[in-house]
Amino acid sequence: NPSALPGGHAALMHETVIPGGANVEGFGGARWFTDLDVANMGGMPSMVTIQLLAADQANPAPASVSVSLQPGASVRYRDAFAELFDFEGSGALRVLVDSPYVSSSSRTYAADESGSYGQGIPAHSMMRAIGYGGMGRLVGLSESGNTSDGFRTNIGVVNATGTPTTVHLVLYSSDNLIVDSVEFTLAAYEQRQLNRVFPEA
Repeated sequence: NPSALPGGHAALMHETVIPGGANVEGFGGARWFTDLDVANMGGMPSMVTIQLLAADQANPAPASVSVSLQPGASVRYRDAFAELFDFEGSGALRVLVDSPYVSSSSRTYAADESGSYGQGIPAHSMMRAIGYGGMGRLVGLSESGNTSDGFRTNIGVVNATGTPTTVHLVLYSSDNLIVDSVEFTLAAYEQRQLNRVFPEA
């Protein structure tokens, strides 16, 4: 079991970001939660610092919780935004560890009497981040014209640095025609989610 160490922080040796999560009411009244799993697969204790990057704002000094995770141990924070930070809203989680053998992942989901639905969102290292002047691509996006069923596409982005950055988002149809585009600036460690990104047409 991890023991809380509120005075300490993990050395910034290994940084990952879970780009989306929530403790919030969403589309259609669904209540969304994010569970966070952290596991130490190494042979030594590891310091783990978890930071909350609240959506739609700069987070130059994010709220942080630090724990010591013993060798071979793992921990699950159910509804991590509420359990760790007493926070209602959406955003991202930044995980700093002092060992390359610590891994983390998350599950963001809503539940009702029929079960739950949602998605797993892995932690991404800085090596997977899109650097300045770089380009990333998401494929297989889909949007239903009916708001009550079918697929919809929400896109979450997070600035994993302390420097503001501009994002150019361009949406293409399957035959490579530009459907829409938007440009926006993310402040330091800001997370933003764009919902139902494809136009009604």
